[in-house]
Amino acid sequence: MSRTLPTTVSAAITADATRPVYLIEFGFDTTQRAATWDADITWNGQTWSASGVQVTRLTSKDCSVKLPTGADDGWLALVMSDGVRGRTINIYEHHYDSASSPQTDAVQVFSGIMDDAQIGSEISLRVLESSRAKTFPPTSMDEPTFTHLLTPGTTIKWGTDTIKVN
Repeated sequence: MSRTLPTTVSAAITADATRPVYLIEFGFDTTQRAATWDADITWNGQTWSASGVQVTRLTSKDCSVKLPTGADDGWLALVMSDGVRGRTINIYEHHYDSASSPQTDAVQVFSGIMDDAQIGSEISLRVLESSRAKTFPPTSMDEPTFTHLLTPGTTIKWGTDTIKVN
């Protein structure tokens, strides 16, 4: 698949030395925007905050995002209050080129959903590419995706629970 890159990005990635900066948009109750850089970045009419966030193992299928848990970081409270499962995430690769106009630009390199969080000395988010995330309403399933379905009315006994298939 080919695509046209903005002049700023094309010039920056052909330079002798380049370091991609990722701009991450988190779909929490209040959208959060973070940059993997040591200073805030303004792009696309938004401010992407310097945050200590890291993007690792970025592929077309998934990636990991690490969030700091320091005293000045609000990520832990945000993850605990809003949760992460099923929330959207968009990642853009940002470049700067002083010889181009505009001098900064970015290209979306990933669109997906957050899957789960491991909390320790940092918060590790597992992120899945959107088309790989299978979700369905809790009371319905479709045969093209789920091929081993029980007949409606079937009763299942599991420990002290009884479940009836609709």
